Amino acid sequence: MPLLRHLQVRLVAVCALALATPAVAQGSDASPADGPSTEPFELVHEWREPAIASACAWSPIEPVLAVFDRRGAVRLRSTEDWEVVETLECPTAEFGCLAFSPDGRYLAAGGDRVIRIWSVRKDWKHVVDLDVITPEPEESDEEEFADEDGEFLEDEEIEGVAWIFEVRALCFGSNSQLLFIGGDSKAVEAWKTKDWSRAMVIGQPDLDSADYVAITSIDSAKRGRMLFTGSTDQFARAWDAKRSAWVEREVEDQSPHHHEGMDVDLSANGNLALVGTLREQGGFFELHDLKKSRRLARGPIRSGFVPQVALFADETRALVASMELLVVDTESGEVIRKFPLRSMTIDLAVSADGLRVAITGEDARVRVYAVGV
Repeated sequence: MPLLRHLQVRLVAVCALALATPAVAQGSDASPADGPSTEPFELVHEWREPAIASACAWSPIEPVLAVFDRRGAVRLRSTEDWEVVETLECPTAEFGCLAFSPDGRYLAAGGDRVIRIWSVRKDWKHVVDLDVITPEPEESDEEEFADEDGEFLEDEEIEGVAWIFEVRALCFGSNSQLLFIGGDSKAVEAWKTKDWSRAMVIGQPDLDSADYVAITSIDSAKRGRMLFTGSTDQFARAWDAKRSAWVEREVEDQSPHHHEGMDVDLSANGNLALVGTLREQGGFFELHDLKKSRRLARGPIRSGFVPQVALFADETRALVASMELLVVDTESGEVIRKFPLRSMTIDLAVSADGLRVAITGEDARVRVYAVGV
């Protein structure tokens, strides 16, 4: 395992008054003085999936949108007429995730403990299944996990043991040579796409005090070797390679309230990081400058699930979606557009050209909007 050097960046704690107002860091307003535009994006197309779609992803080279539902089907739809051109099968999972490699060669889908890989260039041929690490307790005697009557305990009743691995997040590295996988194991696995062997396990330090920690989101910079992860322990972590060693920087949320998880997105150069979080007060987004180690913006969003986030390729705008959709100007930190959505957001993805966004909803519908320039 590569050497880990740990640097922590502490941010100013957010007081109750700040949480009650849509203020951003440095005292500026989260919205323009005259308020954000409330005009919705143009709805290009929508359809209903047989089950709730937990993930979606645009191909970077093919006119295809992939949608992964909770019954284990990955449907590939043509972005020209929105008809299904192929249906792939993958293990079912509540926390299904999808990713195309940047070079467009592979599609990866994660469910339960398995990552399934298909070749895009070979007519979606199944390439391999990756069986990720299942962290086991030091002694795996089954009697340890039974109560006095011999009944097996539920996972959440086994104190201090996170030994059931559920894949929750994945992404490919910038050069498509590595696939990063995260879930309930408190670590990120990196697999080589050349031969699909495990390259390294990037550990998450300083988590001994947490009873349960899961990595809920991963993103990789399109240029360079920056990796960004969001977890259920109130930390988002930026990892970058310097002299072949992984250096970790933390973005800490010091709110004392329970933290449900994060969604994260990273700019192409790895300098900007967008975070969506959910706590007892509701949903929030945060925009961070990782290069200068400071928060640029913070604001609330009506939410019941973890808000989903995405940065546009030109890095001038960001999307935050849950019960409503926000467009954030990354330079000023202001919310410049805001309108309600028809269903709670499960996932969203911006097309490679930045002209369309796909949103999967709690109502099992997928909606594609034209977002313009």
